[in-house]
Amino acid sequence: MLPSTGVLCIKRFNSVHTCGATVRTCRNPRMGSDLVSAVVADRVRDQPLTRLTDVVFDLKNEYGLDISYQVTWLGVEKVRGEVYRDHATSFDQLRWYSDAVMQKNPNSYVNLEFDQKIGRFPRFKGNLLAAIAKGVNQGLFPVAFAIVDSENSSNWEWFLRNLKEVVGGKRTLTFDRIKYVNVSQKIGLMRKLWECAHAPTVTCFNEKFELLKKCNPAVIEDFLKDLHPKHWSNAYFSGRRYGEMCSNTTESFNNWVGQARHLPIARWVDMVRGQIMEQMSERRVKCTKWAGVICPKMEKKLVSAYNDSRAWCVSQANDDVYEVHSHPSVLVDVVKQTCSCFQW
Repeated sequence: MLPSTGVLCIKRFNSVHTCGATVRTCRNPRMGSDLVSAVVADRVRDQPLTRLTDVVFDLKNEYGLDISYQVTWLGVEKVRGEVYRDHATSFDQLRWYSDAVMQKNPNSYVNLEFDQKIGRFPRFKGNLLAAIAKGVNQGLFPVAFAIVDSENSSNWEWFLRNLKEVVGGKRTLTFDRIKYVNVSQKIGLMRKLWECAHAPTVTCFNEKFELLKKCNPAVIEDFLKDLHPKHWSNAYFSGRRYGEMCSNTTESFNNWVGQARHLPIARWVDMVRGQIMEQMSERRVKCTKWAGVICPKMEKKLVSAYNDSRAWCVSQANDDVYEVHSHPSVLVDVVKQTCSCFQW
């Protein structure tokens, strides 16, 4: 330091270090686990499944640092320990969050149930239950979701009781029960199973089912032993399937919220809320461009069905019942919304 000017002036530079930095390697790194956790903290919080290999690569790519997997693991685990504490805090925030939702979205439905004696939820980790509607234009419409401690009959009953508060009314609802069994790849029976499911009458179903069983009786009997036809076939189903015989909505919803599932619960719920809000906004804008009342895909189907039926003759029996002279002729009740072909 020059006393007259206050300027720092280096007159001689000695490049020999005595601090020992030159002998440090990956086994004796400059960057310890505490510094690693500080650098990757935000990333691990937003992406709890962050892989160690990605962290090591990014530290090398962005900072030129060679960090061992052991040091990286220690740093990431420290962040995850903090995130675990975030989960405890996040559960405490749920009551505040539910009050905020009801204030800003008055028609929403929120129900928090916890142990009244200790004032806490049973556990941090849990299962996601969801009710997803499938639109006629193949879109997903999340109706309700819940976080429960485990997937069992009592929790499903609790979920369905609360679901009534959201979708209450006189309209009959059809629930799709997913059963993941890969029969088609084992013995190639998907086509015959599909014919059984779509058979419009019991007689037709029995004929198709006999053909199915002849292919491999033991496998088919084991596959359908706990699965009554009323749950998967048109002929026995007592409700309305609205033309839908299968559904991949569960997998689609899981993929849709895949990243959010590993976040603390309050952040998870808010992220899903934001995704639903964006989805509704996008669809609202999209439907303003429709030329007709219904979505373009269903309008195209309606026009096609109309053109196919133009040659049919119709005789009126009374105010509600008509006979359609097609191949074969059928009886249609427009009030009950039934047809003698067993399809509507």
